[in-house]
Amino acid sequence: MRFRTYQAEDAELLLISYGYVARCCEEAVNMARSEGLKVGMVQPITLWPFPYDMLKQKASQGCRFLVVEDSMGQLLEDVWLGVEDKSLVSFLGMSSRHVAGELGMIFPETIFEEVKKLA
Repeated sequence: MRFRTYQAEDAELLLISYGYVARCCEEAVNMARSEGLKVGMVQPITLWPFPYDMLKQKASQGCRFLVVEDSMGQLLEDVWLGVEDKSLVSFLGMSSRHVAGELGMIFPETIFEEVKKLA
């Protein structure tokens, strides 16, 4: 299993993301950390095998999760399986693009706003 973590060691909220959105999440983590929020990120590099054990461990420590992906939630099921109903899993998807349609992106500021709601 291949995945990358960023500021995840003491995180109370973990952002789960891949692709370009993972770079946006990393910036949102930096924004949150600058305000004292314990936020980290997990970026799956390969989707199989998925890092279920790591998610299960973080959930058992009281960590919550925010899945951020530029799609309609295909990653959600894997995260739900990983946390085994032991933690809150929220979602921010393609409907949060700054411009609707193919030219839109999910910006770090949008992610950070959602993080502040969940913190």
